[in-house]
Amino acid sequence: MKISKKGREELIKSEGVRTQVYDDWTGKVVSSYEEVTGFPTIGVGHLIKDNERAKYSKYLKGGKSLTPLQVDQLLKTDIKRFTKPLNDELKSPVTQDMYDALVSYSFNVGNNSSWRRKIIEKINLKDYVGAGEILGKYPNTSKGNVLEGLIKRRAKELELFMSSGMPTFITPISNTIRTYPVRIMLLLGLSYYLIKKRKG
Repeated sequence: MKISKKGREELIKSEGVRTQVYDDWTGKVVSSYEEVTGFPTIGVGHLIKDNERAKYSKYLKGGKSLTPLQVDQLLKTDIKRFTKPLNDELKSPVTQDMYDALVSYSFNVGNNSSWRRKIIEKINLKDYVGAGEILGKYPNTSKGNVLEGLIKRRAKELELFMSSGMPTFITPISNTIRTYPVRIMLLLGLSYYLIKKRKG
């Protein structure tokens, strides 16, 4: 799967666009890497690795700014870093909106997050409600502090995750394949229970 245009736009809204190096902890543009208390970042939430610092040093405060084309190219490269692992790890179907939410979530927490692994495990067990419960709540802290921005982001990602309802399940009954599209939001919570009952 690939992130949709809608998902990409939502990701950009969540991350913001910055054309010079800034501190992701304070949000302030910095003139040197020594000023950074969190992680040096640029573009659409691109975390600058240690081996990239020289490359992006000319975009420190007082220097150059990324062009819109450079921002777009950097984002495309970063998105691939998160869509490829998702495509490899997901073994159960997800809706496009679920996928877009998972890309946004991964972009924020990283591919190696324990919370992300738990979400993928829930999805692969077809426990979409359980996956949504984790995605909508955790993590919401940074350096031990609960951040309002992360609480809002988790809520937005959960809303996107559930906005198309559940995937269509295909269940064999009497040698006939029947589909059961489910369109119930997470707060109702009933869809997954009914599906499990039907399979049992």
